[in-house]
Amino acid sequence: MELKADGLPPYTSFTVFLTELAEIPFGASEYVAEFTTNGAGRGSVRVNTVIEEAFAFDGNTGVRKELNHVVVWFADQKDDDVCFGHGGGPVTPFDGDGEAGATVLSSKNFLPNAPLP
Repeated sequence: MELKADGLPPYTSFTVFLTELAEIPFGASEYVAEFTTNGAGRGSVRVNTVIEEAFAFDGNTGVRKELNHVVVWFADQKDDDVCFGHGGGPVTPFDGDGEAGATVLSSKNFLPNAPLP
């Protein structure tokens, strides 16, 4: 998977997850990458793995969840202040330290109600 972003805040880090659902509550999720934008607000990341067949499996229940969506979050909760003003948006668990900012984009924005190919 190659992700290229433009028009984001400069010098800002974002986390990339594969998710079961394209919107809240997202269902099963897997962290796959992080990228930081340059001074022009552009960033990119390449993930060399089998994304097309990604899934999460709960060995206790035997339930398999397909991870067919890509969702990007502000990696730091303070960085979403540009969208929500001082105090920022919701604190989400989508980063290594468990405190990310708001959702930036989802594959739902591009493929309404449809999973990735």
